[in-house]
Amino acid sequence: MKNNPEKIDINSGGVKEVLKIAFPLILSTSAFTLQMFVDRVFLMWYDRDAMSGAMLAGY
Repeated sequence: MKNNPEKIDINSGGVKEVLKIAFPLILSTSAFTLQMFVDRVFLMWYDRDAMSGAMLAGY
């Protein structure tokens, strides 16, 4: 029986390979979330109306 070069190996891939691709996305999303939280805390300290306006604007 010959080996088919087009045959897909169903055992390749796994958690390690998924995390290798997903980890940079997880980091960037976490950094963005932290930045939004800190920005909203600073706006809250400055003025509650400014924070409310930023929330309504989608910032």
